Amino acid sequence: GVRQRGLDILHWTKTAERLRQRLAFLHHHEGEPWPDVSDAALLDSLGTWLAPFARNARSLADLKRADLATALDALGDLAWDRGDLEGAEASYRRSLRIRRTSLPAGHVDTGVSLSTLGRTLRARGRDEEAERLYAEALALWNEALGPEHPRVAALESEYADRRHTFAD
Repeated sequence: GVRQRGLDILHWTKTAERLRQRLAFLHHHEGEPWPDVSDAALLDSLGTWLAPFARNARSLADLKRADLATALDALGDLAWDRGDLEGAEASYRRSLRIRRTSLPAGHVDTGVSLSTLGRTLRARGRDEEAERLYAEALALWNEALGPEHPRVAALESEYADRRHTFAD
C-alpha cells in the first residue's frame, strides 16, 4: 500500500503538514534530536508511526481518515524509546500545542498529551511542571470520562505514585 504508492496517498491535514515542515526545517538545520520526517525516512519507519493507526484500517479510505498529526506524535515515542528525552519532550509539546488549538476544550486526547508530556518531564527531573500536567490531565479526564473510567483510575494511580515521589 503506502510503501509502494508513497505518502501522498494519505490524508495530511494542514496541521500535520505544518508540523512536518517545521520538523524538517529543524532537522535540516539542527539535526538530532529533531526527527527526519522526509518521505524516505517516514516510509522507512512506517511500522513505528503509522502502524497504530493502520491496524483497524481495512481500506485506503480508512487509512486516509487517520489523524496523521497523532501519527507524527509517534515520533516522540520513538525518541523516548531511543532514550532521547529532549527529542521526546519537543515532540510531545508540539502534540499538546496542536491538540489545544485544534480540539475542543476538554477533549480526552488533550489529556493523553498532558500525561505523556508529564511522564517525560518527570523523567527529565522537572517535577513541578510534570505534576501540573498530571493534575490537569486528571481533572480533564475526570470531567470528560467520569471518575469510574479505567483511564481515570490508571492515571490516578500513576499520579498518586508521582505525588509521593514529588513529595520526596
